[in-house]
Amino acid sequence: MWPIAVMAVCVVTLCVIIIVSLVRYNSTTRYTNAIQDAWSPSGSETDYQRYVNPNPPKLGEGDETDDRLALADMIIRMQHRTRVDITPPPSTELVAVYGPRGEPYMVGIFRQGQYLVVAFRGTMTDAEMRADMRMDQVDFGTFGKVHRGFHDQYVLYAEHVTPWIQKHDGPTWIIGHSLGGALATMFYQVNKGEFISGLTFGSPRVGDDRFADMLDDNIVRIVNRTDIITGLPLTAMPNFTHSSEDLWLYIHGGQSVEFMNNRGSWKANHLMATYIDYLRGTSPDEKNEHNTTTR
Repeated sequence: MWPIAVMAVCVVTLCVIIIVSLVRYNSTTRYTNAIQDAWSPSGSETDYQRYVNPNPPKLGEGDETDDRLALADMIIRMQHRTRVDITPPPSTELVAVYGPRGEPYMVGIFRQGQYLVVAFRGTMTDAEMRADMRMDQVDFGTFGKVHRGFHDQYVLYAEHVTPWIQKHDGPTWIIGHSLGGALATMFYQVNKGEFISGLTFGSPRVGDDRFADMLDDNIVRIVNRTDIITGLPLTAMPNFTHSSEDLWLYIHGGQSVEFMNNRGSWKANHLMATYIDYLRGTSPDEKNEHNTTTR
């Protein structure tokens, strides 16, 4: 009797393991396909041409969407996982690049006609991932409090990037995706003025209510409502540093343009490629929606 019972338990356990393995395999395959499909129709991240436009619109020569496509093209050109030479769009000069030693460039400074564009890519390196996770807050001058990890990344580039913005006497765009969107928001906050505009894609929350209140509508966040990164950090985060103090608050600021495209995984929903498809009007989601709000 005892051997039969043991055998029955073993058979049931084996069946459970097989079922769980099949479910995980199917889920992994589905998520992987979703990520690949969001990047290119061939499922290869090396199929770069779908998202790097060989002839993107020129700034100031079309409508608002054309400008956003031109800017998005500059961001996607920054997104390499190794340090490589960045190829600027036609009729555009890449005047400077900055990044951690031996790592992919984080920021590119482009000049196109009268326009200066400061473009930040998203998270790539282990150090940047660790920065993303440092969600306690630090003072950001007169602008309230901001995410510590984003602040640390800002400090790395401020002395290099700020002079380019301040000495340019024409229109300037400060743009970025993901972590780069957070950095673009901080650089915009510090340098905002009559000729300064900001544009971010899939940006997380950056700072507290004071920081958000001091942003104006000249910085626009483009948000996929299924992109979970745009909802992080949470609006109220526990203050583990000083438990007796108030919660850390994180509030979005500026103007937002929202759409919805669920591609089956958090990573696919967050890819810059998904945002470019929205701008191109080629998103595969027939239920694509958009609206514009402030704060």
